Amino acid sequence: MKFEIECGIFEENVCVADDVITFYEEMEVKGVKHNGRLLEPDMVTTLDLRGRNFHFMPTNFGNFFPNLENLTISNTRISKIENNLENLNNLKSLKLVDNKISQIPLNSLASLESLEIFDVTGNQIHEISESFENLKELREIYLDRNEISTLRWKVFAENSKIEVISMKSNRLMQIGSNFEVVGSNNQIFDSEIWNF
Repeated sequence: MKFEIECGIFEENVCVADDVITFYEEMEVKGVKHNGRLLEPDMVTTLDLRGRNFHFMPTNFGNFFPNLENLTISNTRISKIENNLENLNNLKSLKLVDNKISQIPLNSLASLESLEIFDVTGNQIHEISESFENLKELREIYLDRNEISTLRWKVFAENSKIEVISMKSNRLMQIGSNFEVVGSNNQIFDSEIWNF
């Protein structure tokens, strides 16, 4: 099944779409429109999708927007991210805010080589079990307002470019033994990059 994204606002390659609807897991993006006019997907560099009826990421999402640099998906019912974001090689900012996401499958984000900002504020994430090591350009991580209670050993250890790790309003009670983070100054624990 295919659907079109209707941009309520489209200015300077930025598409803002409210009330996006995806009811089925196997849906694909068929097109992007603004005021009834079909847009070329490579024109869109920033995409902001919102809508309580947005349940699933389209299966062809990463292939459909080759020049996407900024993606925000907020206030939806999306509960998982799989390989739908592969091939977004230019993506610098990924904001999945106020959704129903319960896990961060970092292996499915590994192809986002240019990613600098990762924001999953306001979801239902309980733990971060995988390392961010494949996201070499990552500078800012926002994990605020989730349900994280434990951090595993070396989860941020291989990212020397990280400047901000924000984890406000979580249930953090335990940091694993031998916990190690390398910050912008290559120190084991740089309190300047942490924001609890």
